[in-house]
Amino acid sequence: MTDFVRLPTARLFTIVLASSVAFFVVLPLLPLYLADHAGDRQATVWTGPVIAASFAAGAIFAPVWGSLSDRYGARRMMIRAAAATTFTQLLLIVAHAPIEILAVRIVHGCVAGLVPAAMTYGVRTLGAAGKSLASLSVARSTGALLGPGLGGVLAATLDFRAAFAAAALLTLLATGLAATLTADTPDRAARRRTGLLTQFRGVVHERHRYQGFGLVAALAVFAGAIQVVVPVTLQHDPDLTTDSRAMWVGIIFTVSGGTAVAAGTFWGMAADRYGWRSILPLVTVGSALAIGTAVFVSSSPPLLLASLATHALISCEAGTLVVLFLLEGAPEDGHGMLLGLNHTVTQLGLAVGPLLAGAVIAATSTRWVYAGIALGFLALTPAPLWRAPSGDVKLTTDLDC
Repeated sequence: MTDFVRLPTARLFTIVLASSVAFFVVLPLLPLYLADHAGDRQATVWTGPVIAASFAAGAIFAPVWGSLSDRYGARRMMIRAAAATTFTQLLLIVAHAPIEILAVRIVHGCVAGLVPAAMTYGVRTLGAAGKSLASLSVARSTGALLGPGLGGVLAATLDFRAAFAAAALLTLLATGLAATLTADTPDRAARRRTGLLTQFRGVVHERHRYQGFGLVAALAVFAGAIQVVVPVTLQHDPDLTTDSRAMWVGIIFTVSGGTAVAAGTFWGMAADRYGWRSILPLVTVGSALAIGTAVFVSSSPPLLLASLATHALISCEAGTLVVLFLLEGAPEDGHGMLLGLNHTVTQLGLAVGPLLAGAVIAATSTRWVYAGIALGFLALTPAPLWRAPSGDVKLTTDLDC
């Protein structure tokens, strides 16, 4: 725990936590906010585009901000992203028409990018890459658990404006904390690098990075599919009432998320000690077995909860292991671009996963979605055999020093 409690690491954790809480304060309230100002019918039409807008814009702009973090420093990009999203949270207070809310969310997606910048900063400056990335993942997951509750309480006891103002205060806190971090000033060679496409070719020219992005996409698709198949599974259970279905959805995702938060740092430490190549097969096989049991127990909510919580326990930091694969041998002035592209691919995978799950459910049943995810994890098991070029350099960690 000594690495984690170092002051810069604690501040970076708090920056990501505050940003994540702010994001998830706002996101679940958007459908209700639309209904409050435009009515239920218009809210039904606009909810999908409004929620998708920030993800789509973020996917497009993430490599751009990643490139700029390589040129000018990840700390500067954290300050920029936190300050800009503070402004967009405040804009929501005065945005009432659906088209205005959509425009604000598009702008939010364009100017965001704090988490990839924080990951870049952590890898560059804090050492123990696996543990640093896992700690930030835990911060983001914790925010996803706390944010909806905080937003719901504020909206219910005060109003939507109070919830959006709280989100703005949290991102303002993140801005101030980011400003206190030590600058990670890139060398002059990084500053002289010209052109986004030039940098893109410089960091992805190795074949193993395309394979890494394939892993990122697969994991994101699996995660997106789970978000759809669990509620639909419970919806198809004739023994459950509407209220009990909603209760079980909340219980399953809350317990799974809490399990992931509890286990996250452990997997990061294991990756630093034994290497991602040793840990990833354990994660993929264990996840396949855990999610595969849902094929047989999905008719029982308690057993489905056990299956998915075990899956979350094992797979929670699979993404971190793949990021270590992507960064293996990458030049330091390409970390921002790689992590920006990682964010883009993740967002696209999260968008595709629900669509695929819906199509499979419509054609067959929910059991086939669980089976497909389990087989997908098994298919990823040989990933450690994909060798990086011999000239690649291992990521330096505290354990190597």
